[in-house]
Amino acid sequence: KEGIKRPRDNFERWSKICDAISQNKYFQDSFAALTDKDLLELIAQDIKAPRPIPIDADRFNALVQVGIETDARESLWRLALNYHEQDYNHQQIADFYIVQKDLWYLTELISAIGDKLDIPAILDQINTEDDIKFFLDSRPVIDQYVTKEQFEALEKKLK
Repeated sequence: KEGIKRPRDNFERWSKICDAISQNKYFQDSFAALTDKDLLELIAQDIKAPRPIPIDADRFNALVQVGIETDARESLWRLALNYHEQDYNHQQIADFYIVQKDLWYLTELISAIGDKLDIPAILDQINTEDDIKFFLDSRPVIDQYVTKEQFEALEKKLK
């Protein structure tokens, strides 16, 4: 129990270890050999990594396409969550969930990274009675990103 109160130096040590690994030739070659599908699976092992694997926007888009092609909904959600801080096109993941009529993952995505999504465009595509009711029932989860007026507009669609 006394160890819990001690100051921790893990961040600096962890950073040095990560830097040493990432500069290793074997690691670099192995990483370069990963297919987009393999990389998506690797990234999806973490719900939200403190230091996600560095990728650029093109690689992010390629990973999204692989996730769409393989219908890897959970992996796409985790990908979005891991790269929430980057300015990547997260909307394409939301659009996929809409096409798949997977409102559960869509509302989970909104609750996690709603500030990166075009909420009005998403709500415009919610038209069936069951879908609208699902969204209205999900209000506690998504109300941080969906305004009161937007919920009222959904309610009007029901009438």
